[in-house]
Amino acid sequence: MGLIPESTLEEILSRVDIVELISGYIPLKRVGRSYKALCPFHHEKTPSFIVNPDKQIFHCFGCSAGGNAFGFLMQHERLEFPEAIEALAKRTGVIIHEASAAERKTQNLSEQLYKINEAAAHFYSDQLHAPEGEPALKYLLKRGLTKETIQRFKIGYAQDKWDGLLNYLRGKGFGLGLIEKSGLIIAKDNGGYYDRFRKRILIPIHDTKGRTVAFGARVLDNSLPKYINSPETPVYSKSKVLFGLDLNNEEIRLKDLAVIVEGYFDLIFPYQAGVKNITASCGTALTQEQIRLLKRYSRNVVLVYDSDNAGQMATLRSIDTLIEEGLNVMAARLPEGYDPDSFARRFGPEGFQKLITEAKDIFDYKLEFLKSKYAPLTIPNKSRAASEMLSLISKFNNTVAKSAYIKKLAEELSLDENSLLLELKKTDNQNNR
Repeated sequence: MGLIPESTLEEILSRVDIVELISGYIPLKRVGRSYKALCPFHHEKTPSFIVNPDKQIFHCFGCSAGGNAFGFLMQHERLEFPEAIEALAKRTGVIIHEASAAERKTQNLSEQLYKINEAAAHFYSDQLHAPEGEPALKYLLKRGLTKETIQRFKIGYAQDKWDGLLNYLRGKGFGLGLIEKSGLIIAKDNGGYYDRFRKRILIPIHDTKGRTVAFGARVLDNSLPKYINSPETPVYSKSKVLFGLDLNNEEIRLKDLAVIVEGYFDLIFPYQAGVKNITASCGTALTQEQIRLLKRYSRNVVLVYDSDNAGQMATLRSIDTLIEEGLNVMAARLPEGYDPDSFARRFGPEGFQKLITEAKDIFDYKLEFLKSKYAPLTIPNKSRAASEMLSLISKFNNTVAKSAYIKKLAEELSLDENSLLLELKKTDNQNNR
């Protein structure tokens, strides 16, 4: 086996839960945030073998064995690295192939892009605290952010200049072609380049390893578009990144619950209010890749999207994808006119925690939405509502849950339970084709 692309190795590791892997070989006992066991690599009477789910690594304090999922398999099964890759690829369903010369070049390119993004993040942060950034800093402080939160999220500012970042990065020795590939500058039609972000607040986006991969940029006033984001690049695919997960995965793991919001400030303000088990989809509908990433830390989710119709529709779309991936989902309903940002500022940590605690079962959430959508509940409208509810129920794998939901749906819509069961079988058959 030749060189495997780094992206393939990362894909395999992103789909493996090291706790699940190792517990298939030895019994693990949870102790705080980690798991402990008798080391399988040397004889001992007192457990000194630790599995860290947040970092996805293991370490034995007795014999110094340690590593990631690949390392465990290599040591336990006495495999060579390529064999461990093949074993975990088969386990996770990842198709592997050897890195071509082009892929090796891309791997080197990625390392350079991480460096460019990190340099840009420092530049934007410095600009926020420069005299020219005073309006942006005042805006953030007036909205209620503390200086500590601004620093924690490395929030910055792009001044109203066409080439401020461009000149800075050139001064750092980065070539024009490389900077263009980062998405931070745009080529002019008549030659030359200009900065993508100008006169906007900059929010760095990180992957789970803490590497800066992209930026979200917000205007200071009500002009449109309110947000613009980095384009897709060799190091950034918006469907594979969850904002804030690099900061909050430990808290999500500890509480075994992930609160999911949509936007950057929807996360930042609740975080400042003390809600640390939170992540954001960056304004996109949740994708299969994002959910699989989240599953490494918890299978329990509460959706807290905006209270408007768009937010409710986003909630319903996310519910379907989450259920299909086997997660347990609840949905919180914000009061009319609020988003997670404004709600956290208005009601504080106690109010936000109460909102999460009172989150509705997804069946109740969707049925409530459909009753309003199809009011008045005439027979044709009941049929439409039932059809949409059956689509949700069919996604559950548990037959007991399906049966309970069918009974409840029959009661709520005053419909015949047996008829609903027949329709559910039709829906299940269609989904299995």
